[in-house]
Amino acid sequence: MRKEKRVFKPKVVLALIVKDGKFLLIRRKVRLLKLEWAFPGGVIEDDETDEQAVIREAKEEVGLDVKVVKKLLERKHPDTFVEVAYFDCTPKANQTPKNGETYEIAEIAWVPAGEVLNKFTSDVAPEIRKFILSKARC
Repeated sequence: MRKEKRVFKPKVVLALIVKDGKFLLIRRKVRLLKLEWAFPGGVIEDDETDEQAVIREAKEEVGLDVKVVKKLLERKHPDTFVEVAYFDCTPKANQTPKNGETYEIAEIAWVPAGEVLNKFTSDVAPEIRKFILSKARC
């Protein structure tokens, strides 16, 4: 009997952390294809749910304990072809973000919702674009 090979297909979770009309973004030290600025996130580990992974990644990358509000979207990213799940998250209590992965992250910034889309150099899904703009302060 022939054994089937399992192909590793990573799935990435992204935390859209929103506070006072601003999103927390990270800037990579090294671009991933066209991607320089991004939402905090990373690959799901074998024993995790999507929600557990996004909470862990937010803590590891930007030092924040977050509450998952809801999953916004799941899609195959058009630039990386990786499955990506986007989560609306809010930081718990008063916390100051800190760079937990200095080898990978050059900068962390709270960016007003109206300016977030200017930071991205890759395709932003229409649903995510709408969500970001809905948080802009008038």
